[in-house]
Amino acid sequence: MNIRKLIDIDYPDRFKVHLACWNQESQPLDVFIRDRDEWHLWNSWRSNKDGFNRQYILSLIDFYPKPGTWLFGGIYEVLARGCENNSHSYDVKLVNLGEELIGRMKIEFVRPGRVKAVKLERYIDQLKIAELLPQVYHGEPFPGYEGINHDFSYLEGIFQAGRPDWRAGLLNINWYRHGLRYSEKTC
Repeated sequence: MNIRKLIDIDYPDRFKVHLACWNQESQPLDVFIRDRDEWHLWNSWRSNKDGFNRQYILSLIDFYPKPGTWLFGGIYEVLARGCENNSHSYDVKLVNLGEELIGRMKIEFVRPGRVKAVKLERYIDQLKIAELLPQVYHGEPFPGYEGINHDFSYLEGIFQAGRPDWRAGLLNINWYRHGLRYSEKTC
């Protein structure tokens, strides 16, 4: 099923697609999980190329656990380019269009090369809905003690999201290592 079935995009030529991917510091998926304000900044960043030179940005987050899959990160309206004090940012506002699908809709799409922004009208028919999650993606479920092999930035996002499965699992490992039984009263 194509993205047009769930998001009514009448004028794709008014959109650029933001293909948010690893920026040599952070994974956008980890940023999205950790802090929505920081995610907003990813959509307001302006490089020297002025990649978001249209009225709207359809933002997709590289869902790196599954190559070729992207998580819908919202639609932003570009209000201004190169704000007064910062030529490296856009003034953007999250719009209501598709708002209920943010963080829930996974899209299959093969990124054309290493580009980070493409014209929507060229690729809209290739944006296929892979999955609709019942709730906003907050990271993978606790994988068990043997399955923990994550970098700090990923774990930081999980802790900030307050995932109860991870919290309980990690609290228990500390208690069991010291030969104590876990009890909510002691936490």
